[in-house]
Amino acid sequence: RIALAVTPAAPNIVYAMYYQTSNSDFMGFYKSSDSGVNWSLQSSGFLLLGGIAWYAMALHASPVDSTLLAVGGVQGKMSTNSGATWLGAVSGTDFHCFEAYANSRDTVFTGSDMGIRKVTDLSAYGLTYVNLNFGGIKTLLNYKMGVSQSNPNIAFSGNQDLGTLKYDHSTGILASSLINGDGGYVEVDYVNPNYVYATYQYGKFYRSV
Repeated sequence: RIALAVTPAAPNIVYAMYYQTSNSDFMGFYKSSDSGVNWSLQSSGFLLLGGIAWYAMALHASPVDSTLLAVGGVQGKMSTNSGATWLGAVSGTDFHCFEAYANSRDTVFTGSDMGIRKVTDLSAYGLTYVNLNFGGIKTLLNYKMGVSQSNPNIAFSGNQDLGTLKYDHSTGILASSLINGDGGYVEVDYVNPNYVYATYQYGKFYRSV
């Protein structure tokens, strides 16, 4: 699997990130300075995306600074030297896309399993962000919802990377994750609504007490 990035800051430069998806081995990060005719290896030999390139893989080049890059897999990382070295942890998890913000060097939108975020300090490791999921747009990768039969205002949802969330329709409050990580199937006991059953990655199963 290959991800490509170009930038108007240097139209002849093309970046390519190459992974073998069968085992998510990082095969190398490459740069071309002549529109893809010749390529030079920038970095290799380490697990850049966290081992899930078959699922999450994204690459971004700043539209203003051709040496400023971001990559995303399980976590996000950034480079200020055309991919020779990678630093930081751009906010988010399981990245699928980056989108440049106008002609900004440091601001980029990220699309990941945690929804949409606006990162505002890419060259300073990309840790400052605005969460755009709970305004006019609601973005969750939801697997299952469970609604209380005794109080239909109460619902729980199992979500990719956002765990199991509780929502109270009467107050409009969405509680922070009750179980972190990857949420899954969730259900409220029909007889005793104090019992909430939730699942987690790797087949783990929980019940509230």
